[in-house]
Amino acid sequence: MRLLLFKGPVESLNHFVDELEIQFRGMGHETLISDVTRFDAGEVMNFCREPVQGVICYDGMCAFDRAICSALDVTMVNIFMDHPMSFASCMADPPEKYIQLMPDEHHVEFARRFYHIENGFFLPHMASLSKGIYQEDPLGNQTRSCSASSLIDQTLSRCASQPVDKEISLLFPGNYRPVNELYQDINERFKGSRANELALQVLEYLIANPSETMEGAFDRCAADNKMEMSDKLIAYFLDHAKLLDHFIRMYFRSKVLETIIRAGLPITIVSGGWHAHPLASAKNVTIMPATDFAGIFPYMEKANITLNVMPWFKAGTHDRIFNALLHNSCPLTDTSTWLTEHFEEDKECAYYSLEHLKRLPDQICALLEDPERQREIIQNGRKKVLDNYTSRQIAERILGFLE
Repeated sequence: MRLLLFKGPVESLNHFVDELEIQFRGMGHETLISDVTRFDAGEVMNFCREPVQGVICYDGMCAFDRAICSALDVTMVNIFMDHPMSFASCMADPPEKYIQLMPDEHHVEFARRFYHIENGFFLPHMASLSKGIYQEDPLGNQTRSCSASSLIDQTLSRCASQPVDKEISLLFPGNYRPVNELYQDINERFKGSRANELALQVLEYLIANPSETMEGAFDRCAADNKMEMSDKLIAYFLDHAKLLDHFIRMYFRSKVLETIIRAGLPITIVSGGWHAHPLASAKNVTIMPATDFAGIFPYMEKANITLNVMPWFKAGTHDRIFNALLHNSCPLTDTSTWLTEHFEEDKECAYYSLEHLKRLPDQICALLEDPERQREIIQNGRKKVLDNYTSRQIAERILGFLE
């Protein structure tokens, strides 16, 4: 196949594009990456002189629209890393040949209900194979072309021999923005309207019911207020409600870390914004400088546990879990229905509950004090990731949709 991939202004998404291109090329496909922030029309049009089977982008960051895709008779594959509520412009008038891939099974239902996206499918996040996974391996970059089975053979013995006493006992990679600022922004966004009251009720409901989806909370609160709203009107509201999604993520990130910090457990944070948190100066908190996406991986290698707080994906995946396992760190995450169905608790992943955060410090201590349990989770979970969720398998799934 001949595949055109687009990058944009988001560094983490560009990392995924690079991962896919490595795999596509390794499978013998011809590729071109174009950056929409410095678009070279001549280069792209020259590539498109011969038939192109797929245009691939993340979160709608693509220089092609419906008309161009139709003129070239090419299929666009739009991979979402966030909730579809944020991408109304992508779904309002997609190309005729259009495939939308989403990391949460609920997102597929959302896109079909509110935007009538018929070719919308679930696609898990990917574990990265291209950077930093096997630093000690003398083969170096040659591991990029290895099959998943050979990677397992090379690394499971290494995984089993990892020292339990690492430099970092508990790692958290994830940024932070003060919830008070977000709350003020929400009030300003919906100021003086009935939507403001509804928005705040949605947040209250989600805080009390953290297993609920954003759209589910909206349906419930609208019904409680006897507000009859069409799906079109609901979609319009949610398109302008990204701040609510951001607020609830930051609220629970803050609650999770507050619980750990107040319990006196040492935690290392790698991401921006946390110096603004009220407990940032606590003696058991180490805040490392923010880094790029792949810069998190060396910290995972040094950590016994990588703590994850899911985005508001209640039936989805997250790359932090997969990458922690590849980097010999035991993932500890809140749950989703997809995760608990595909990664067995205490065998392939460790879980905690947002509804029972008081239990979290004891869960962390128990896991740190049980090196065999850590090893078992890493070994079993890593094998599952290598068999199913690396960039190689995700690239193969994308090609399967195109075919």
